[in-house]
Amino acid sequence: MASNHDTNPHLRAIVDIGSNGIRFSISSVDPKHARIFPCLFRDRAAISMYDAQHTRSSTASSSRQNTNLDLESLGKQHLISKLKEEDKLDLMSPISSEETSPPTSPVPTHQITEAEAIAAAEAAAGDKNDISETVISDVCNTLIRFKQICNDFHVADSNVRIVATEATREAPNSQQFRDAIYQATGWPVSLLTKSEEARSGAYGVASSFFEVQGLFMDLGGGSTQLSWITCKDGEFKMSDSPVSLPYGAATLTRRLQKSGSRAELAEEIKVRLASAIETINIPEELKADAETSGGFKLYVSGGGFRGLGHLLLARDVNGKDKYPLQIINGFSCNSTDIKDLFEEQAKVAAEQTETGKKQKIFRVSERRATQLPAVTLLVSSALEVFPNIRKLLFSQGGVREGVLFHDLPKEIRVQDPLYIATKPYSPYYADKYISLLRQAVPDIAPSVILRRIIPAVVNVAFVHSSYPRELQPISALNIATIGPVSGADGLSHEVRALIGLALCQRWGGELPEDGKSRSTLISVVSPRKLAWWALYVGHLLHVIGGVFPGGAAKDDQKLLKLEIVKIGKNNNSFRLGIKANLSDPRISSPMVKARINNLEKKLKKLSKEFGSESYKVHVDIEWV
Repeated sequence: MASNHDTNPHLRAIVDIGSNGIRFSISSVDPKHARIFPCLFRDRAAISMYDAQHTRSSTASSSRQNTNLDLESLGKQHLISKLKEEDKLDLMSPISSEETSPPTSPVPTHQITEAEAIAAAEAAAGDKNDISETVISDVCNTLIRFKQICNDFHVADSNVRIVATEATREAPNSQQFRDAIYQATGWPVSLLTKSEEARSGAYGVASSFFEVQGLFMDLGGGSTQLSWITCKDGEFKMSDSPVSLPYGAATLTRRLQKSGSRAELAEEIKVRLASAIETINIPEELKADAETSGGFKLYVSGGGFRGLGHLLLARDVNGKDKYPLQIINGFSCNSTDIKDLFEEQAKVAAEQTETGKKQKIFRVSERRATQLPAVTLLVSSALEVFPNIRKLLFSQGGVREGVLFHDLPKEIRVQDPLYIATKPYSPYYADKYISLLRQAVPDIAPSVILRRIIPAVVNVAFVHSSYPRELQPISALNIATIGPVSGADGLSHEVRALIGLALCQRWGGELPEDGKSRSTLISVVSPRKLAWWALYVGHLLHVIGGVFPGGAAKDDQKLLKLEIVKIGKNNNSFRLGIKANLSDPRISSPMVKARINNLEKKLKKLSKEFGSESYKVHVDIEWV
């Protein structure tokens, strides 16, 4: 390891030993960008601690019979149907309609109790094997490699943390496993309790968004964590009684393979989820907010949910165009989207059965693909018994991000990740540009435009100054999708689209071909009026950037003054006043004067494009 004086005090290395794999990262927590903790290195070892303890043995063939006998002894014969060879679930085959839709087969006539559901889950769990010497050796070797990588990045030993979750916690030889890691690396393993695991996962989700308020599910390999969470103004809160359920992606996949009865397992899951919702004690203010807004937000994280999210991302939007972002963090959909997906997958499965071709999904491994039937079972069950869910939001943040976010002071947590991600590119007189823009945007504009988009778009207003003219609009459009800001944590897809649309218009908005990339990005935004406002801000900045192209707007009021003169009675129109000093060549030059004169024409064209989801803008120009 590097000597102390050679280490970087702002770097943190995290190892997360989970059920389905081991994840490594090195991130910076320098105060200037700690809110988005830029990741300098990340990797994953495909070593499943869950599989290591559930390896098939010679007695596997009798495990189903033993499970049935255990349940029968508990008086739960209604939970298990007789297994027939034709009922076995082949998880390597395409997802069928039965696997992707809410259960349609007859459910047990006996309404099972929570005690019976718990007994069924415990009986199905079976005995665990020791983590083998081979697996322990593989884990130690990956950690020795990571230790060398930490040395290359000058990470201090004191700033390396290994955290282990359920699979390690419940392994019969957990102590031996952790001792071996310590002997190989000199790093102790922090074994998280169930509540600590839930809290770390919730902090990870909070780090992935500007503000968080809703229900939370973290789907691991062996279990699912359920809670409610809020994080506003840097203040994090979650349930004092989070629930851990034995319904991880790997666990459910294994149970489906064993029992073959999807309907009975679904009934068991719904009973446990309904009880869990009561246990977490959702605060009255969250219930009131959900009632006002049309339902709860459900934040989901974990590899199983990410697999489902990538399946959704692979769908076409508007029936023809590909979804424009392939970043899982910040992606959102509603419950109807989920149900439509299940129906679409049933058709895909039928076609694949006929052609023999398997569905390939970007960023979904073969292992994850085999778990999708189990994940859809869990999600469909949750949507049935949870209070009304209006929006699902997918988070990349997990235990690693949660550990980092937990340690941040409140004054950093409260920061807007969009502003922090764009701040390094800020012009010297950014506050002057922000002031000019805000004077030209009426108070009827949404808060996200006034508070977040305007400061951020000013920060990156000159990033593409050196680009060829024909590349400026298209490069600006993609700044938060594949450009300089795309790697920042904490940005929703909607915010990524808004900043791209505004910045594209700042450079004139002229795109190659038919501008399909622009319209597809607009489709990400809901309500669509938000996209109109972003483009309006971009039009204004196109004018301001023409007058002050060098990032110096210190004498802005003498050259150019923008103000809202009047807002229409129905808040669907307003009048913008522009006062420009013709005595200064920065205004009177033909190319600049044309931008000012053509602004109203361009805004009319914008309103025509958006129809009823737009605003009428009249521009009064006073040349002085």
